[in-house]
Amino acid sequence: MDTSLSLTRHLRRWILIGICSAAVVGCGGGQVPTPQPQQAASLGGPLEVPSAPEAPGDAADELGLVAELAGEEGYAMGLRVVARETGQVKGSLGAWYGARGALAERPGLDRCRALAARSAALDERLEGLSAAYERLAQLAPDRERRSVAESHRRAVALVAARARGDGSQWARWCAALQETQAVPRPRAEPPARLCEGLTLSGDVMNLHGPGLTRRISAPGGGLNVARILSRCLRDRRPTQWMYVLALVSGAPLDDLGEQASVYVHRPIDGLGGRREADLPASAVPRWPALMGVVVLPEDGLQHGPALQGLLKPYGNRLTLPGCSPQLGDRWGYADVGGQLGGGHPSSITAVGDGRYRVAPLGAGPLGLAGNGGNGVPYAPIELYLMGLLPAREVGPVQMLKGARPEGEVVAAEGVCAVDGRGLVKRFGARPPGPTTWPVGVVIVSEAPLSGEALAEHRQRVDAFTRAGQDDDPRLYNFFEATGGRARLLPVTPEIDGD
Repeated sequence: MDTSLSLTRHLRRWILIGICSAAVVGCGGGQVPTPQPQQAASLGGPLEVPSAPEAPGDAADELGLVAELAGEEGYAMGLRVVARETGQVKGSLGAWYGARGALAERPGLDRCRALAARSAALDERLEGLSAAYERLAQLAPDRERRSVAESHRRAVALVAARARGDGSQWARWCAALQETQAVPRPRAEPPARLCEGLTLSGDVMNLHGPGLTRRISAPGGGLNVARILSRCLRDRRPTQWMYVLALVSGAPLDDLGEQASVYVHRPIDGLGGRREADLPASAVPRWPALMGVVVLPEDGLQHGPALQGLLKPYGNRLTLPGCSPQLGDRWGYADVGGQLGGGHPSSITAVGDGRYRVAPLGAGPLGLAGNGGNGVPYAPIELYLMGLLPAREVGPVQMLKGARPEGEVVAAEGVCAVDGRGLVKRFGARPPGPTTWPVGVVIVSEAPLSGEALAEHRQRVDAFTRAGQDDDPRLYNFFEATGGRARLLPVTPEIDGD
C-alpha cells in the first residue's frame, strides 16, 4: 500500500469528521427544522460542540512525521494548514450553535444580533478554509488533486448547507421577531384624576402645579414628592412602593443635582455602616417598604442616572480602614467598573515610587463617581450589595489606599483587595434581596401634561421596567443591568371604581 496515499486519505477523513461533528448533524441527508417563534423554547439551550483534535506532540514533530510519510514537505504543510483551518471552522460553528441555542432558549433582539455576528465570523472562517484547500490542491501530487478538490467541496458545502441554511431560517425568524417585539406607541388617553394636581395615565402619574418643578429639583426635593403623594392618596389603599421615580419635566440633570433624591434608612445586614443622610423610616410612615424617592431629569429613565439612583441605598458603605475610596458611597480609585464608578476591572498597575495607574472603564476619563449613565451594567460587588448575587461570585476588588491624583498617575500608600467572602467575614452576610421591585413613576410638571406627552412617558417607562431587552444596544434597562436577576414592576394607586 502507498503510505502517502493512505495517510492523505486518513487526514481528509479526519477533517471531514471534524466538520460533521462540529455541525452537530450527520454527514448524510436530513432537513434542518424551520424555527417557529412559538416553538423556540423546545429547541433547547446551547449545544456542546467537540473541540478541535490536539496535534500529537509539538508542531515540528508532527510536520516531520507527515512530511516523511507523505513524501512532500509542501503537501504535508498544506495538510497541516487545512487541519488547523478545520479546527477554526469547528470553533466558529460551535459558537454559532451556542448563539442559536441561546436565542432559542430566550428569544430577544440582542441575541438575534449575536447570532448574526457569529454567522459573519463563520463566513470568514469558511473563506480561510477554502483558501487553505486551494493551496493544498496546488501542492498535491497529481493523483491526489481530484480527491482534494472533492474533499474541499464536501467540507465547505456541508457547513454552508447546514449552518448557512439554518442561519437564513433564523434570520427570517429574527426579522419577524423584530416586528412582533416592536413596542407600539401607547395610545393617548385622557388621564384619570387622583386628586387635585395629580392624574394617572397607564403606569404613569402626573404631579403638576405652579413652581412645583423648582421645589422638587431643590436639595431634598424628593421628600416633597413623598409628602404630596402621601397627602393626596391618604384616603386610598397604601401602595407598597419600593421606590418612587420622579422625573422633572424640562429640568436638565445639571440643574437637578443628586441632592434632590432622598433615601430612607432600612437596616440590612452585610452592608457596612449607615448612610448619614438617610431619612428615618418615620418620615414616610405610609410606605413601610420605601427605600427612596429618586429625582431624575425628564429622560433619566432612558439615559440615566436611574440605574445609579436605584443602587445608592446599597452603595459603598464599606468601612475598610485606610482603604476606603473616600468618595461617599462611590468607588473612586478602585477597579470595580460599575454604576458607582471605579476603573476597569483588574486595571490597577504600579508604575513605581508609590504611584499607580487605574484604567478607565471606557474611552473617556476615569469615572470616580459614575461610569456613563445607563450605559454600564451593575458590577458584581454592586449586585451583591443589592442582594442579587451570592458572595461566592464576587471576585477580588482592588482599592488604592490614601489615593491622591498626580497628573496622569495616582499616588497611594498601597493597594488592598477584598472579595465576597472577605465582605461576609468583615460585615456579615448580605441576605438575598427581592427580585421584583415595585415602583411608582411620577412626572413632575408646571402644568398638566397632555395625553400625547403622557403616552410618550409611558413608552419610556415600559422600556426601562420591561423584564427583557429594551432594544437599545447602547443602554441598559434595570433588568438588563442586573443580568436578568431582578425587574422593576410599575404599581399605581387605586382609582375610584377599582
